[in-house]
Parts: sequence; C-alpha cells; structure tokens
Amino acid sequence: MIRELFPLIHGDKLDNRSRDLRDYLNDPRFVDRKTQLSQLASTEILDLAKRDFKLGRKSISRKEEAPQPPSPQSIERAHLLRRLGNELRVAGRLREAGEAFRRALNVTPRGAWLIYDFARLLRSEASAHSDARLLTRARAALRLACIRAENDLVLLPLIGESLLECGDARQARQVLQRAVELDSGNFKARLGLADIALREGKLAHVIHHYHEAARSVQNWRSRGTRVVKPTTTCV
Repeated sequence: MIRELFPLIHGDKLDNRSRDLRDYLNDPRFVDRKTQLSQLASTEILDLAKRDFKLGRKSISRKEEAPQPPSPQSIERAHLLRRLGNELRVAGRLREAGEAFRRALNVTPRGAWLIYDFARLLRSEASAHSDARLLTRARAALRLACIRAENDLVLLPLIGESLLECGDARQARQVLQRAVELDSGNFKARLGLADIALREGKLAHVIHHYHEAARSVQNWRSRGTRVVKPTTTCV
C-alpha cells in the first residue's frame, strides 16, 4: 500500500512519518546488505561507543588553514550514508543509523537536510529511551538545520513540523511563519500554523490558515498540478 499509494499523494499532504515510510521503507535484507557494504561498525562495538557526537565545527583561527572541500566521491558517499541512516532509522536500528549519520556529517557538516535527518534520529532515540537530554539535542539540531536551510521552502515546513513534535511550539511557529513570509501559499506551512493555532484555541487564526491553504490547492489546479483526492479515510 505504501509503495503504491504514498507516491501518488502530493508531498505537502504527507506528515513527516508518512514521508519517512514513502522514501525510506526498504526490504530488511537489502538494508542489511547496504550496511555491510558501507562497513559500519558492528552493533556490539556501537553499544560501547559514546553518544556525544556534536554538530558543527569549531571556527578556524587565522593561523589555521581552512579544510579542503570534500571530493565529489566523498560527497556521493555522504549522500549514500544519509540515505542508509534514514533507512536504518525507519527500521528501528537507531545505533547503526547514528553511525551512518556521524560519518556523513564528518564529510558535509553544514548540509541542512543532513542535519535535519540527524535531528529526526535524535528525536527517535529520545522517544525510545525516554531521554530528555536527547530531546533537547534534537531541538538544537533542528534549530541549526533551520539556519542552514536559509530559504528552502520544502525543508522549512518539515523542520517546523518536527519542532512541534519535539514540543517546541514557539520555535515551530517562527519557522513556519518564516516559510509563509517567503511564500504565502505554502500549503504545508499553513497547515502547521493552523495546527498550532488550534492547540492554542485561536479559532480565527485556524480559519485563516486553512483558508489560505485551500487557496494554494486551487492554485495547484489552475497550474495543472495533479492533486490526488483519497476516496476513503485512512485511520
């Protein structure tokens, strides 16, 4: 169902978990093979390793030479590791996913999408272990991803949704509002703002944001963009 139905639905109408399933749900045997080819450390070694990997790099002093940019081969490997990390995360193999993201971040530490995906992993780990410290780290990583995202109108609403999942409604509102300021017809950002307004009991704001979201759908139709209307409600 996921492989057949989810790709037919406009990406803005999928929540983060549905996007994860659409993009990263894979056959466990295939994920095992990719993990072996990537030469990730075994789970026994990873269980003994520290979990204090930190994002970002220290600023370079004038006397130090700036690091050489990664080669195209290294960038491609980081891309593959990012995808593997997400597939492992969706499969529930969080420690191995963390190792894949760590290696990818060592190559491209400023990648907004990579930082966002790493934050999603921290959120999953925080939920699995009931760890408030990991949840705080997830929020910090999402804020950093927001900075790196700049004006990415696809990524910003996803970050806002993830911040709301992490319980940071104030920061989520700021990120979603930023997306709306860049594109007033951003469907996903409007839905996120409507969700926050509903939680706060601001019904006038809820109506306003849903109205603007509906207008954006009409614009899709006027431009000939395919909009899939489900015939049944999935619970």
